[in-house]
Amino acid sequence: MSQVLEVALVGAGFGGRMHIQALQRNSRARIAAIFDIDRSRSEALAAEFGVEQVPQSWSEVLDSRVDCVAIVVPPPLHERMSIEALSAGKHVVCEKPLAVDAQACSRIIAAAEHAGRRLFPVHNRVYMHSIETIGRIIQDGLIGQPYLVESHGIEGSDLLNQIPWLRTDPLAGVLRSQAIHPAYVLRWLFGEVAQVNAVIADRHVQGVSSDETALVTLRFTSGLLAHMTATFGLGRGPSDHTFTVYGSQGYLHTTWRDRESDDTERVLAVLKSSAGNDPEELSLPDGLGQVASLRSMWEDYAKAIATGRSARVVVEDAHATIGLIEAAYLSANANGAPVVPELPSSSATSQY
Repeated sequence: MSQVLEVALVGAGFGGRMHIQALQRNSRARIAAIFDIDRSRSEALAAEFGVEQVPQSWSEVLDSRVDCVAIVVPPPLHERMSIEALSAGKHVVCEKPLAVDAQACSRIIAAAEHAGRRLFPVHNRVYMHSIETIGRIIQDGLIGQPYLVESHGIEGSDLLNQIPWLRTDPLAGVLRSQAIHPAYVLRWLFGEVAQVNAVIADRHVQGVSSDETALVTLRFTSGLLAHMTATFGLGRGPSDHTFTVYGSQGYLHTTWRDRESDDTERVLAVLKSSAGNDPEELSLPDGLGQVASLRSMWEDYAKAIATGRSARVVVEDAHATIGLIEAAYLSANANGAPVVPELPSSSATSQY
């Protein structure tokens, strides 16, 4: 492998564009090729970003000399493409969810172990400046003992028009495609989950073929409770992603509006050292937003591949998070009954 990780991107849609922008701002990895089953899309994206290689087939990607394949296609394709890329001797970075269920995830992990190649999920939100900041604050005990967390993922037609298969793919409901983000962030911050309760709304506003709105409650082994609100049903108003963490001596609130005109993060805090109860806004580094988190993620993964060390996110995190989403579906199908999530035997999580 060269000093800089050579990456072939598979998938020239909305997500692929974000990964290209992240890789072009990266010192450890670079985009070497773009492949999409719709060649006109890959050619257009390659021309826009100055990428020279546009393979004509998936087989050409597998036969190429790239070090790593970034799989940014709908979830039903993740298992087959990841296993084939690993078997061809490539490292793999695959969009979330790594697989549609835990069994498929186990098969991909086994393929990586057999091939002796590294496998990483795209859990980019643990690299966002806002999440890193609240992670340090929690770890330093500056809000006391956390006991309750609320997360909100509010999205609608803007996102669904950018990624049309979110409307039509029966395996692309709001739990798998959106709630999985706060699920892996919460697990990274607070550890393992002991119980899951969930309900899925019958009403569909945007005509999503699978689950469009869901509520999920997580009880952590520590005793902390977290509640996730997730919807693709927003009709009018701004999309937003928020975390609110309540501690015994403080309060944290993050917000990130995922819009092209306002891709910014904020953190409001009342720390145990604060003089009053009104939250103050904390300063965050420049270069915020989704592309910045993907850039940091790629730097971490490329360094892990080059050095053989662990990254902030490991593949067991993807496996365990998929288990949480499966537990949520089981609970919803049982009218919200509690479900104990199944964890992989080698479950691990990276936390501050």
